Amino acid sequence: MPAKKNCGFQLRWGLDDIEANIDILLIILKDYDVTPVNSGEAALAIVEEKTVDLILLDIIMPTMSGFEVCERLKANDKTRDIPVIFFTVKNDEESMEQAYKMGGFDYVTKPFKPRELLTRVRAQLKFQKMFHELKLTASRDKLTG
Repeated sequence: MPAKKNCGFQLRWGLDDIEANIDILLIILKDYDVTPVNSGEAALAIVEEKTVDLILLDIIMPTMSGFEVCERLKANDKTRDIPVIFFTVKNDEESMEQAYKMGGFDYVTKPFKPRELLTRVRAQLKFQKMFHELKLTASRDKLTG
């Protein structure tokens, strides 16, 4: 399934409205299946069609903020458990606090350090894998499967 065998999941998409940022993300995350989008509307449409394991989400977007996208994701039963890493130039405490209140799992400011971003992505994907395994274990009877 994933390019990284130890990870267990694929990174499915990143949301940023600046083409250069998307290009850099694609290079850094080359070992993952990344579907880049450049609007909140496109992102919300994709999660309805595809399986998404992790979302990199910019806060500052042209028509719908990353906060609005995250709020809609967390209000939807199908997408509520997808981890969101906010990826933004906003480095003020209010934005960071709001990102976590909206349901963000992590927060990375631009300009970012490539290894730090990759490490955070790997950590969230590892956490997701453990979460899914725990849900599966909790929902199955050990004796009958």
